[in-house]
Amino acid sequence: MISMNDLSTPQYLTDREAKGLRWLGRKECLKINPFDAPQTKWVPFTRNPKVSSKHDEARNAWILRRKRFIVPYDNAKKEFRAGRSRA
Repeated sequence: MISMNDLSTPQYLTDREAKGLRWLGRKECLKINPFDAPQTKWVPFTRNPKVSSKHDEARNAWILRRKRFIVPYDNAKKEFRAGRSRA
């Protein structure tokens, strides 16, 4: 037998409702045009994201870590291809 506690609304649903967000059901999803796109004009080759974050500080820290790795790596790869290995 199912108790009334089993039929309670899950916490994630109440959290979404409190924020004013709602889930789309099957019928609502089928109503969406599959060819719908943002109204902004796409400019090719302007963005090539390697790191994304909502927080600028965290994003900049990851970019800096990446640069600290990529620059020596690229230099080592160029030397290796030129036939000069450090080993």
